[in-house]
Amino acid sequence: MTAAREEYFNLPLGVDEATGQEAKTFVLVIYDISDNRRRTRFATLLSGFGFRVQESAFEATLAKRHLTRLLERVDRFARPEDNIRIYRIRGTGAVTFYGAGALPNAEDTEFV
Repeated sequence: MTAAREEYFNLPLGVDEATGQEAKTFVLVIYDISDNRRRTRFATLLSGFGFRVQESAFEATLAKRHLTRLLERVDRFARPEDNIRIYRIRGTGAVTFYGAGALPNAEDTEFV
């Protein structure tokens, strides 16, 4: 039996011409941190910006100021032995996923 495929499109990544709202960027953060305590602290940091979609992966839709704040916090957190990757998707974006998962509501995020 194969997992059901779900997709979400039209991520709110552009400037809304009607309201002039700030452009947003879809961000995928994946990481490999070997120290358990630091990995837990990093996941807590990321949960203030987005939603966990896998064990070491978070998604978020961020305005520029929130993306800047995230990058500053990761800069202070990261160590040379870590492997942290932040993928930024601008313009037309779409995500396809299979199995357990749901579309997180970006409006539910409370930024730290």
